[in-house]
Amino acid sequence: LISLFIVIIFINNNNYNISKYLNFSNGINSFNDIKVSKGKYFDDEILLWLEIPSIKFKKEVYKVDSVKNNVDYNIEILEESDIDSNLLLIAGHTGNGYNAYFNDLVFLDIGDNIWISLDNNKLLYVVSDIYFIVKNGKMDIDRDRDTIYLITCSKKYNDKQLIIKGVFVDNS
Repeated sequence: LISLFIVIIFINNNNYNISKYLNFSNGINSFNDIKVSKGKYFDDEILLWLEIPSIKFKKEVYKVDSVKNNVDYNIEILEESDIDSNLLLIAGHTGNGYNAYFNDLVFLDIGDNIWISLDNNKLLYVVSDIYFIVKNGKMDIDRDRDTIYLITCSKKYNDKQLIIKGVFVDNS
């Protein structure tokens, strides 16, 4: 979540520069990194939105080459992903920090929906497998199917990662 507090003071039609009082976070370094469209936050580096209704999760995913595509700040789409074939590998932290976006993945069940919003399309994946792997930076992926993998550390096992695998079922 981006926290940004902006106060603009207008006195006698004078604008006062208060940027030195602002605390930018999550990869935002200046006003130039922020785009506003119709009064709402808009960022042209967003690739897609990940939504998991059963755990009330919704979060933007940034383009692979964005500085914001980093688990230190957000969830991260891995370079091995292939958008054209609906193969997505998305990693996120679990734990106590502000960036522990994947804490609630442990509450997912087989059959839960995972929605991806991409280019005005909604792609539906259904959780097909939940398992742990050794935490060594490697995992086997199924390239034969349209698949999403959500990857996070295990709270239960220090040497394991939790993998949520979902298969593509619909494009609306």
